Amino acid sequence: MDAFVSEEIINDQGLYCMLNTKMYWDSGYKLFIGHDCDIYSLEITVMMSRSDFEDHIECSTTGAQDQIVKYEDIGNGDMAMTFLLTPEDSTLALKLDEKAEANVHYESAWSYAK
Repeated sequence: MDAFVSEEIINDQGLYCMLNTKMYWDSGYKLFIGHDCDIYSLEITVMMSRSDFEDHIECSTTGAQDQIVKYEDIGNGDMAMTFLLTPEDSTLALKLDEKAEANVHYESAWSYAK
């Protein structure tokens, strides 16, 4: 997944501090999340089924485990995992296998990087 992330470019559309999320099919779903901000950190909450989180994530970028700040049950068989993307570690990718539902939703919140 690190090679996949290294090829991604944050499309800032001429704006400062842009968040990009992308989802690709490649023998399963690849999710890319990243930002280009050097003064803010981003908490990104990824929501999907418990089954996808627990049974269908094949791999992630190096350090993704360290970026997790919260993992919680949000009801109806869904889970939410919140990641902290700092200016120094501003990207994340997850690979779901071919059997995943991949009904993915996001919420985000910026905060000043300390």
